[in-house]
Amino acid sequence: MENIKIQSVFSLIPAVYYKLSVVKEGELSYRYYEVRHPGAIFSMHLQDVFGAFNALNFAVGNIQATGGECSGKDAENLQTLTLSFLFSLNNYFESGYEIFLCFCDQHTKPQKNEKLYEWLVKNGYKDEIVTYFSNINPLLKDYRIFFNTLKHSSNHIMNFQFLKPDGKRKVMGFYLEGVNDKGAIGPVIELHPMHDDMFTFWSYNFHLFKTYYLIYKIASEIGEAVDRICKKQNLSLAVPCPALVNTGVEKVTSDAFSAMQRFYRTFNTFYPQEYNEGAWVCSADLQNGQLTFIKKIFPNESYSGWSAILMPKGDGFSRSWSLLYYNKKI
Repeated sequence: MENIKIQSVFSLIPAVYYKLSVVKEGELSYRYYEVRHPGAIFSMHLQDVFGAFNALNFAVGNIQATGGECSGKDAENLQTLTLSFLFSLNNYFESGYEIFLCFCDQHTKPQKNEKLYEWLVKNGYKDEIVTYFSNINPLLKDYRIFFNTLKHSSNHIMNFQFLKPDGKRKVMGFYLEGVNDKGAIGPVIELHPMHDDMFTFWSYNFHLFKTYYLIYKIASEIGEAVDRICKKQNLSLAVPCPALVNTGVEKVTSDAFSAMQRFYRTFNTFYPQEYNEGAWVCSADLQNGQLTFIKKIFPNESYSGWSAILMPKGDGFSRSWSLLYYNKKI
């Protein structure tokens, strides 16, 4: 179990938002380094990632709540929303380094193409920021690989669905489609390892559970890294009461929480290889200012008799495809 603190009663906004709001206009080094106010950086990226999360969550929920197969048009919309969310999630994580930069002394400015992580290490902040990466990377790694592979290859996001025999229920999924060592088109093994000798995909249900937790985890780790840098710099960030509230941030966090309560109750069926890992489930204790995330094991769905439906676009040239997921078992 992990408790992630939030700052104010009746709010779902991460505590670091209020901590950064304490910084006054022109304080610290953010103008010297030609970046936004640290609170603005966090606020913008938090709204972006929750906005993309909510759009994807809404689309997946609506598709799974309707009978019959997912249409090609709906699948294309899911692919666009998935890409947007992966982009926002990775940018949200990277924004942490820009926030840390604001609290540094005025060193030689980072070069145009210099990675901020490397710059921070080079300028003496390794001990303060290395934990940020090491605590987040185990959760974020696969999403970073997925997104970066899309940027630098002809691989694509594709969809998959399990459809119940009566056609009234389906579980949507997605995967990174590429070419294997035998020249066949199918899921990229690095991200979708074999399970029971069959190819695997990712269910949206499981990964929405996981990334909702990850968004708050990143916020929590940003706050802890800022505290470490402030300690090094002998800075104090005392949060005022009442604290400033951004209504845009308030809305996206509230919408996400409400949507996830629906998923916890209704869309808690995953793909076979995902059950053993456990899924992060959130509850809120707003009076005490914290969210509680618990890793829960849900009952396995056998998928016996369900149709396993691959949804490739086809490229007009490829003729060899990997076998359908779990078709020996179903």
